[in-house]
Formats: sequence, structure tokens, C-alpha cells
Amino acid sequence: MKVLAIALYTVRELARRKLLYFLIGGGALLVILAGIGLVLLRANAPEGTVPVGDYSGFVLITMTTGISFFGVSFFTWIAAVAISVTLINHDLESGSVVSIFSKPVSRLEYAAGKVLAAAATLLVTSTVLGVGTWIVVLSQGGGHEAPLAKTFVLIAANQLTQMLIILPLSVRLNNIVAAIIGVVVVQLAKLVGTAHLLMHAIQDVGTPISSTVSDGFRLATRVVDVLYWLVPRYLESDLQKEVYSQSSDAAFSGSSPLINVSDWTDVAFWAAWIALLFALLFLALRSREV
Repeated sequence: MKVLAIALYTVRELARRKLLYFLIGGGALLVILAGIGLVLLRANAPEGTVPVGDYSGFVLITMTTGISFFGVSFFTWIAAVAISVTLINHDLESGSVVSIFSKPVSRLEYAAGKVLAAAATLLVTSTVLGVGTWIVVLSQGGGHEAPLAKTFVLIAANQLTQMLIILPLSVRLNNIVAAIIGVVVVQLAKLVGTAHLLMHAIQDVGTPISSTVSDGFRLATRVVDVLYWLVPRYLESDLQKEVYSQSSDAAFSGSSPLINVSDWTDVAFWAAWIALLFALLFLALRSREV
């Protein structure tokens, strides 16, 4: 009950500071503008420049990947950073954490309540974006519902990792510094994941290279393999692979890059990192004198 009370208090604080309304309203506005923009693109694009045969798939790829204007994953990333830099730091700076800890509330319960509030806010934001994206896709022919739902679950999971990296740092460091470090860590994790996929794909193809280059490549691959199991895991859905494989437009289906699809091993590794990051948050709060 104490954990839930802390979570409800935190959500009310986010609403009082208008951040919650910004995230929900901003997400809704984003998908509305994205829908209008993609309808206009389809109507005015020169013939052959967009995959009309599976335009709903094109819409999904456009809206759920990259950092484009239409990128809902990019908006969720902004939401995660905005929530995490204020969630605990605001209590510390305002002094409200003193009154909270003066009550029979342990730091573990406080940390759990904060993470629960962060996850709930992120889930609501992701749901608004997911439902809005589904409506936009439905207006353009529909399809790909199952991977679409999975994609938004994984987007939320990835941004929860982002938040839990920033939160312990925000207890000890300046908000901006904590956010920068958290973002850099996640981007490096994504880079390592991409390099891991690419290097093993090259090995599988068996591209002929000189012995010197081959030795260097094997060493680099081993280094990347080690890093791959040390950094947080970035989860990827099978949305892109399904859209590319089912597209009736030859140009679109032929443009499929190397795409990673996360399995249960990746999910388990992600869960282990979530537990580790929560433990780090608790230790940071425990060591902080208030």
C-alpha cells in the first residue's frame, strides 16, 4: 500500500507540473499530425516513390523507427528522459523527500513507488501512441496488428531501461549530466547490438578476406561479443521483418536491411538489467543523506 501511495503521489505531482498532460496530449497530437502528413504524402508523392501496395506497412515503418518527425519511438524516448530527470530529483531539491522519509516509508518502498509511477506514466504514453498509430494504419489499409502491439510493448520496455539508468544518476548528479550519461549508455548499447548483428552476419556469409584482416575481424568480433553481454539489451520486434517480407512492392520488400528480432533470451537479459538498475537506484537512495 505504501508503494502504491508513493506512486499515486508521484503521478499527481507529474499532473500538477503539467508534464503528464504534455506527454499524453503531445502523443495524441503527434499521431494526428503523422496521420495527416502520411495521407498527404500518399496523395501527392510521385508515382513509384512510396510503396502503395502495402502503404500501411510503410506507415508503420515510418512511425515506429528512426528519429523522424513522425517517430513515436522518438517521442517515447523524450518522455522517458523528461520523466526520469524530474521524478526523484524534484523531491530532493524541494525538500519533500524529508517529509516522506519522516513517515514510516522505507527507501525501498519509495524507490519501488517511483519506478511504478514512471512505468505507469510511460505505459499510458505508449498506449496513446500505439492506439493512435493503429488508427492511422487502419485508415491506410490496416494489417500487421500483432507485431504493432508487440512493437509498442518493446518500445516501452526499452524506455523503461533508459529511465532506470538515469534515475540512480539523478540522485547523485545534476539532472542534465545524468540525462546525458543515460542517453550515451543506451546509444552505445544499441551500437554494440548493431555491430554484433552485422559482424555475425558477415561471418555467416563467409566473405573472403585476407588472413591479416581476418585475424583482426575475429578479434573485433570477440570484443563486441563480450560487450554485447555487458551492456543493457535493446529489444527489437519482428515488425520490420514482417512488413518487408509481406510487402507486394518489389522495391520496398527488397530494401530490407539486416534486422534483429529479440527472443526470450533477450527479454530475460533485459529483465535482469531492470532488476540490477532498480537495485542501483535503491543503493543510491540509501546512501543519500536527506
